[in-house]
Amino acid sequence: MIELSVKTVRAELLRVAEREHQGNGARSGLLLGRLFHEIAAELVSAEGAADSFALLADAGRERALWEQRLLRHAYLQFVSPRLVRHHAALSAANLGSFWKAVQALVSWLVDIVWTVTAQRDAVASADELRALFRPEATLSCELHEPGWRDSVRLTGISDLLLRVPRRRQWCTIELKLGRGAPAVDLGQAALYHLILSRQTDAADHALALLHFCPELSEHVVQSSEVAEAQRRLLELIAVLAGFEAKGEAQPAKIEAQPAKIEDQLAKTKAQPAKTEIQPANTEAQPANTEAQPAMGEWRPVNALARPAWAEATPEHIELGRALARALRNYGAGLNLAEVPIVGPRVLRFPATLQRGVSLKRVEACTKELQMQLGLKREPIINKEEGALSISIVRNDFQNVTFADVRTQLPGIDTLRGCARVAVGVDDRGTLRFAELSDPTQTHALVAGTAGSGKTEWLRTAIASLLCTNTPSTLALVLVDPKMVAFGDLKHSPFLWSRHGLWIQGDGDPADIFDDLVEEMNSRYVEASRLGADNISELAQKTGKPQRRIVLFCDEYFALISESREQAKRIERAISLLGAKGRAAGIHLVLATQQPSRKIVTGVLDTNLSVRVGLLTAKAEESRMLLGQSGAERLSGHGDLLFKTILAPVRLQAPYLPPDERKRIFSENLVR
Repeated sequence: MIELSVKTVRAELLRVAEREHQGNGARSGLLLGRLFHEIAAELVSAEGAADSFALLADAGRERALWEQRLLRHAYLQFVSPRLVRHHAALSAANLGSFWKAVQALVSWLVDIVWTVTAQRDAVASADELRALFRPEATLSCELHEPGWRDSVRLTGISDLLLRVPRRRQWCTIELKLGRGAPAVDLGQAALYHLILSRQTDAADHALALLHFCPELSEHVVQSSEVAEAQRRLLELIAVLAGFEAKGEAQPAKIEAQPAKIEDQLAKTKAQPAKTEIQPANTEAQPANTEAQPAMGEWRPVNALARPAWAEATPEHIELGRALARALRNYGAGLNLAEVPIVGPRVLRFPATLQRGVSLKRVEACTKELQMQLGLKREPIINKEEGALSISIVRNDFQNVTFADVRTQLPGIDTLRGCARVAVGVDDRGTLRFAELSDPTQTHALVAGTAGSGKTEWLRTAIASLLCTNTPSTLALVLVDPKMVAFGDLKHSPFLWSRHGLWIQGDGDPADIFDDLVEEMNSRYVEASRLGADNISELAQKTGKPQRRIVLFCDEYFALISESREQAKRIERAISLLGAKGRAAGIHLVLATQQPSRKIVTGVLDTNLSVRVGLLTAKAEESRMLLGQSGAERLSGHGDLLFKTILAPVRLQAPYLPPDERKRIFSENLVR
């Protein structure tokens, strides 16, 4: 059986969408979107002193008092602590709209509870109100359409399940901070309806899209409106699963009819009970609110065709059976997928916990599993997209080269350039990127011990930028204390004129960082004069390309170990560049062998939000870098964990052989 998530399908809808955004409202940043969804979930699930429903149950029958109390409660318990925690990464310009969106969310929640209470003679208890909502409910179903050679398990986490009283009707709520592409958002809602329709009799299930822009725009989508969309979605799912596609899937036109949830709640006609959806107790996963192009055509994509290495062998399947037996022996039984998802270096076995088995129990026996199964490395427990899986390093691992994924790189924009840095390939053969122009991904910290592939990763990242830019849109600053990492680029026209390639003995490296700060301030003056907010707008207003500057450092520790004064100067500059570098088009990619507490200081930890974790020597180093252990169990040679503000994702870095590296670097010498 092939595993697919709603998030994966939605990402493909966005990837093939038209570039022109068709939404009507503002889009949120990824961090604010995550915070908004966390707040929404905690508003309807928190207990104890943070229990929202106990607060409402004690507020009598005055709606205005309800909203006033709940808004104050939301700010003190959920909003304020998050704003303080993430203040360095948040823009003051967006906080006003964010707070208005939270206010609209609170008002909507009060409307729901008020409608329920109005149907009763007495105020509902906190337990009765809490039973109406199920945040982050895990939904799944098995799909097997005519012509498919295998089944597909589709899983997803709905933002919120709302029970309509007396009718026992479920309404799946999708929350959106800002408005993206309408057809894509509705396509995602149709995916949840598809799961529900295969899981139960969904004729009486409702779907609702709530956009906070920051005012609330509410649409209830009934099953009759999404039947054609589901047919198109099944065609797309077949493509993503690697089945033979029958022609090109065209976008379905989905017209949502405006309606209010309260109208659904007010319909109290008795209906027969339906099978209930039982949500798993999973960690909250934020919806992806990163700005993306709008919905276009749904076509089979060559980049997502299943690679030759992606087919499970009998040995892989037998390993999964042995893994399941071993887990049972250790009292940590899981329901494992019989056929693993096969990546170039890792086998990933999707799993669900059996009744009475805790996740901690499974995580505690990974060392024993390694010994009993004769594995090269200790298994890693993955918790991604609301699903559980166990990753095991393949004995027959396959190499992925830069040439294999080069066709997935973006095209060249000769005016604005490209800020996407290739990170690694996932287990479906898709190349994943860090988007430096994103406020949450502006700068990166890379760590890995000797043999982990750290220097090779840096070279591949540089190659991905060279292939998608010209010397007019990209300038490189290469800091090479070991004097062996970036020598092939010492004559490149992509080098920044003030500082190009720095090696040990070329002077004080702190001067490089100080000059970058000076360049940043100069660009802000020019942008202010022309009324531009960032480097892309500056290029558009002037009609001339503006060079994005990216500094790559192969061993950061060597820079800060010379003297305390030098370290202070560098850290001071990093702090300034971390706060203001993105809009000026100046980015830092710093690498180190040992992400210890001495190196990953508050300055780096606060300002370098992207983390690329290759093999580390200790679990403590993994926790310093990624906030959790796991990197110490990687297999080396480009096996990595990629973390932004979301949970780490395991990827394989493409290898750039020396001859290909020299060819790519020399191609760009004459471009």
